Amino acid sequence: MTLTANFLMNHQGFMSTHAILIPAQVPANNGRFKLTAQGANAALVEASNQNSDINGFYVHPVANNNNIYILPTQQPDTYYMLTDGMNGCQFIAYGPDRQHITVEHNNFINNAANYTTRLNYIANQNFNYFFHISAGTANNIPNGAYIPMQGINIIGEYRAVNGWRFWVRDRVDQNQGNIYGPF
Repeated sequence: MTLTANFLMNHQGFMSTHAILIPAQVPANNGRFKLTAQGANAALVEASNQNSDINGFYVHPVANNNNIYILPTQQPDTYYMLTDGMNGCQFIAYGPDRQHITVEHNNFINNAANYTTRLNYIANQNFNYFFHISAGTANNIPNGAYIPMQGINIIGEYRAVNGWRFWVRDRVDQNQGNIYGPF
């Protein structure tokens, strides 16, 4: 069975054994994606045009930017959101409900104070749905930590019945990470 098929069968199980890596040439936005082995415990995301591959949205972190993406809804089948392995970036998901979610994969390398500023700005909007992961701050990972040197992965899953839900894997630098979620 391919890595892509394993992911589609059980993405939480897949996340517990594989870090997800996304090279720069994968374009942000809607697409089809496949996973190929990158060593024993990592999977490289590649663009695909096969209907049997992962239908999803790649949330790209442009350096030194507030990167905002409105996630698609009304998908007929399960739909995914993928992030790069995060090693200091900030992830914020918010909206009026789980059906209408905006995510941010913020990368403020040159001014770390922008993470707190952005998080406070979004938190003060009082969205009905709010989830965030920021390195070095109190996170939404129960009993977990986001240590930049170890990294994290975040996968979102959309189903019409549940809306968007998110899972986090910590310790991307190690063979076995803990999975948290759904959030």
